[in-house]
Order: sequence, then structure tokens, then C-alpha cells
Amino acid sequence: MSDHLLMRLVRGGDLDGLHELAMQTGHGLTTLPAEEGLLRERIERSLAWETRLFVLEDVRSGRLLGTSGIVRQVGVGEPWYAFRREQLTHESEGLGIRQEVDVLHRYVERHGPSEIGTLFLSPNARRSGVGRFLSLARFLEMAERPERYQTGVIAELRGVVDSVGRSLFWDAVGRHFFAVDYTTADFRSAYDKQFIAELMPRHPVYLNLLPESARDVVGQVHEDTLPALRLLEQQGFEVTDLVDIFDAGPVLRCATAEIATVRASERFEVLSGEVDAGGERWMIAATEENFRAVLAVAEVGEAGLVVGADVMGRLGVDSGEAVRAARLYSSVRG
Repeated sequence: MSDHLLMRLVRGGDLDGLHELAMQTGHGLTTLPAEEGLLRERIERSLAWETRLFVLEDVRSGRLLGTSGIVRQVGVGEPWYAFRREQLTHESEGLGIRQEVDVLHRYVERHGPSEIGTLFLSPNARRSGVGRFLSLARFLEMAERPERYQTGVIAELRGVVDSVGRSLFWDAVGRHFFAVDYTTADFRSAYDKQFIAELMPRHPVYLNLLPESARDVVGQVHEDTLPALRLLEQQGFEVTDLVDIFDAGPVLRCATAEIATVRASERFEVLSGEVDAGGERWMIAATEENFRAVLAVAEVGEAGLVVGADVMGRLGVDSGEAVRAARLYSSVRG
């Protein structure tokens, strides 16, 4: 059940809870490193509105069960790096040969789109709809305050990495330029982009020169990330020609206004009342700057959105106040 969960902005006192979450993530989530100094910096950046870092709290115990985030604009303050995939044609009329070759080009963004990331839900909280809520409810924030974000949103998805943190793509490419293992480089990138600028290859990387095992993972996601990929595709995100420079995971993009949850969300007056426990579940967010959202059963009435009194309490709103809400599943495209 989700009747004791609250998604809210991170607070200064959440450091221990975030660290506990980070210890559960394993390899691949560089934006939630299991290092207290870096986590403290993430909290400070969110409090300063440079990013938005949300946490999912069990209000009964005070424990943090998950997290997700938004970067307002990538490339500001420090460049954002990727590889851009392109197909070149090599042709010889004399030999009668025409060859299509895939290459990766260095790509740098300094005033880019917004980005969603840092999505992680503790295994003991993974039940029906909760992960979906943690991912999609942040779009209610973007729908409510579109002027704070860019007109496009990207998502970098985790590439293929094995259980001990080995990336076949990194072993074939990055290791030769950065001279460290994948885990070390991935961790360092969470707080230092300068070494990427200094060591990232400036000339095209020809994929046909790489081992087949490395070529096969370019643009592919980790098996644990497949549900996130499908969810974002349902929301209108599409795979781009960009991939991560470390593990070659795909970069997805969607126009902010075209994200399904953004399009489906509406403002309602919220009312306290009796609702059918088996009714539709909604993602409901208070409209104050101090973001708070819940996943709850609700009904649309003549005067507004009717919810139980406990929902009003978790949201910290009174009857007649405005909320922004969207059905948990009606926002799916197709």
C-alpha cells in the first residue's frame, strides 16, 4: 500500500537516509554516490534550487525508501559530455565498394535541456505503482512551474554493466584514454568533469574497430533499467543519437510540454471526503514551492478532487486549496 508514503524535496537532515539508499544502489548510479561529502553537496544544490532532488519517505518510520531528481539545465557551470553516434559512408568507385561505418563523435553541451535522473527505489518498497509514482510525479513539478525548466528534457539511462561493475564498452574505449577502471572513472565523474574534458577522445571512434562484444552494448540499457526505458517511452521520450561516454547507455529526449504526465495533469481544488478504496489512483502534488506529492485513491467531483482526510494531512493542504494531479495510469500514451 502507499497510504504512508510522501514524496517531497530533500532536506538538510536527510543525509543519513540518502547514504543508506546509496549503499543499496550497486554500480551505475553516479548521481547518488555512497560518499557523505558528495551527498551533502547534492542536498545543498537542491536547497539552492540548482537541481531538484526528491525523496520518498515512509511517514510512519521517517525512513527514506527512494529518490529521484531533476537537473534544471545540463551544461551550466560545467559542460555535459556524451558521444554522438553517426553513420559515415566510405566509397570507392574504382573498386566498386560502398561501406557504411558507425562512428562516435565527442559531443559537448554547455546550455542544454533539463534532465531527469537519480531514480532509485529500495527493493523492499518495490510494489505496485510505487516506482512509477516516484518517476512520474516529478513531472507534476515541471507542469506546475514550466518557467523554471527548459523546453526539452533528457534522460541518461544506465548502460550494460555486469554485477562486479565491469563495462565492456569502457574496456574497449575509455580505459585506453583514461587509464583507470570503469568504476573509478564513473565515481569520479559525479564530482569532477574536468578530467573528462582533458582525456576524452577528440577524434571519432570507429565502432567497426571495436570488439563485437563492445559494439553490441552501444545504446543498450542494463537489464534492470528496461522498465524505466519502457516507462519513459510511454511518456513520449524517444531514443536519440547520443550515448553515455562511459558505458554507452542511451540518452532519451522529449519536449517538456509533450511529456504525457505533463499533458494529462490538471489543477483541482482538493476536498476531503469518502472515496472508494478500489478506485483510481492519482498522483497528487501540493502547488506550493515546497514540493510534496502522494499516491492515493481519488475521485473527481463537481467541486474538485475528492480525497481521504489522511491524504490531505500528508500533503499539508486544506479543503479548497489547489493541487496538481494526474491519474497514475491514464497518462500512458498508446
